[in-house]
Amino acid sequence: MNKCLKILVFTKKSDSNISNIIQKMAKKYKLEGSAQSNENSIKITACGKKNEMDEFIDKIYKELQAFDISNDDIEIEPFIKDKDYRGVFRIIE
Repeated sequence: MNKCLKILVFTKKSDSNISNIIQKMAKKYKLEGSAQSNENSIKITACGKKNEMDEFIDKIYKELQAFDISNDDIEIEPFIKDKDYRGVFRIIE
């Protein structure tokens, strides 16, 4: 069963390391979707198998603590996949 999530991470400053970590985790869990950084947030859309998505979310909470991002700075909501990500995860600059 597949699961799709929109994840919004509020950051105090733009940091490309955060996007790189997210992309590596998405690749590890074989997710598809995208991440786009703004001045003070990162918008992530990700789809994958339910177990992999759950592990991805757990890892995001754990890894982003190193960047002074608390659990309250992360918003997650489900969505229905509306476009084809062609099986890859992209970082949008």
